Amino acid sequence: MSEIVAKSDAASSLPEADWTEVAVAQVPEYLLDLRTSARGISAMRKHDGRRFSVRMTRLTHDLVEMAVQPVPAGGHAYLSRDETIWCFVYTREYALAFILRIEDVQGDSFQSAYPTGMWIRKERRHKRFIPRVPMQCTWQRPGTSEITGDVMDIGLGGFLGGVNVVAHSDLASAPQEGDRGSVSLSREDGVVWTGEGVLRRISWVGDPDNGELAAFILLGFAFVFPDERGARQLTEFLDGLLEPM
Repeated sequence: MSEIVAKSDAASSLPEADWTEVAVAQVPEYLLDLRTSARGISAMRKHDGRRFSVRMTRLTHDLVEMAVQPVPAGGHAYLSRDETIWCFVYTREYALAFILRIEDVQGDSFQSAYPTGMWIRKERRHKRFIPRVPMQCTWQRPGTSEITGDVMDIGLGGFLGGVNVVAHSDLASAPQEGDRGSVSLSREDGVVWTGEGVLRRISWVGDPDNGELAAFILLGFAFVFPDERGARQLTEFLDGLLEPM
């Protein structure tokens, strides 16, 4: 019941009427965007309206950590556990508002579970990011051999979007658009994320129609998540590893 009350309070406090509530499944996508961009976030303490700014410093599948930025005139936000914070972000692509409930405070940082509510205005989000470090992707359909390639970029749009991969393949095992299978992303530190994906785009580099037995292909996958936890796990896997194109 407390979550429903919080959502109602926040929605009524928004300055304009054209805000749309973000689906719970899409919340990790927006949080990852904030973490990757290191963008400043305007914040307001609910019980007294005190304003300050924060910046996201850590993101896991169930935790958000924010660092409080210096406030005007050297004041201090003096945050405490169980407080409710309203956050606002304004960019050229969108405006975002969300609620955080503080679970722990350590110095000038605090931790919270994922937002209990999130709203967006004038949504225009089709950003792509490139990995800061080498990252590989392995794709496998049931009954076929694996296709492994290098990740070119990752899109954050529509439930964490998808990934573009360049790989080596032959005509005998060429995938088809609409194929669904297992997608694994591996970082250079050995950490692996595995989920599902649907193949949306195939582009051949070379000329397989003129007798080439093998060629490079560009594959574009859309991530598929059976539940919200899958998206959060991918969010944690990508935390700190992406930069805007």
